[in-house]
Amino acid sequence: MNTESKSEQWYRDLDISPEGKPTGIKQLTAKLPAGVCYCIISKGKVIERVDVYEDGQKIHYKEFTYDKFGRVIENKMYSPDKNGGWQNKDDIWYYEYDETSGLRQKKIIKMPGSSVAREILYDRQGNRTGETLITT
Repeated sequence: MNTESKSEQWYRDLDISPEGKPTGIKQLTAKLPAGVCYCIISKGKVIERVDVYEDGQKIHYKEFTYDKFGRVIENKMYSPDKNGGWQNKDDIWYYEYDETSGLRQKKIIKMPGSSVAREILYDRQGNRTGETLITT
């Protein structure tokens, strides 16, 4: 039986670090009643989901797929559908990492059903070096 408890932490923004970890930016004490904020939901040390709120209402949530090193390799955003459920109609971000440094070397941002994506490249130190459109 897994006894790790879930925790929630609120942030002003969210990023995926060059090391592949979901990272909250500017921690908050609670959900904001106005504006956008993010609730990072963790179980133990693993971030399971991030809920996105605007003006106090949940408008999206993100789920992550991790590689064997615990780095995010897929970041999917879900939005409400017209039937009270959630569907992946927003972007999907895919990440690739340098085998030597372990840092992010590529991020591909794709819309479901689209054959075109944005590819963002990074150098060996994790700094962004360029962006282009690619066919998938």
